[in-house]
Amino acid sequence: MSKYIFYNHQTLTDTIDINIYNSYYSFVQNIFLGGIPMISENKLKLGLDINRIHHIISRKMDATVISSIDDNLTVSQAYVIDFIYMEGKEKDIFQKDLEKEFDLKRSSVSLLLNNMEKSDLIQRVPVAEDARLKKIILTEKAMILNENISMAINSVENKLSENITLEEINVFYRVLDKIRNNLE
Repeated sequence: MSKYIFYNHQTLTDTIDINIYNSYYSFVQNIFLGGIPMISENKLKLGLDINRIHHIISRKMDATVISSIDDNLTVSQAYVIDFIYMEGKEKDIFQKDLEKEFDLKRSSVSLLLNNMEKSDLIQRVPVAEDARLKKIILTEKAMILNENISMAINSVENKLSENITLEEINVFYRVLDKIRNNLE
């Protein structure tokens, strides 16, 4: 039998036998209560499920962002514009910040920024304390584009959290932290 993610008790009991339901319910209870689940012959594939949902979210986010922006702008550039706009309110943004945020190599970020500079989306400005450091600021053109980018990202984020309580979101983040810690 295929493994499904179940959203409510009624759907669950209608589609699988009670033994599988009890195993799944016990597993979920253990996770949410901080226990370590015992996995029987029906091995869970959390990594596969996480990867699948990642791809679904990425495709939806990319499609939504692409439909909201200028044809000459890439999705990566749109995400960088949104990041600089949001984070740049609190602090100066440097290339290393983009490398860390997007988990990209220095050369990849450098190429991305060069293209954005050529397209008049960003400027790299030396900082007074160290002329080798260049903070990244958005141009007026990028600020205007960010209005649409931000609305597109927010619409997908709102869709993701639809019908999910704050308590469920907090549990979700606790479980994600546990998974992250297990991998470190």
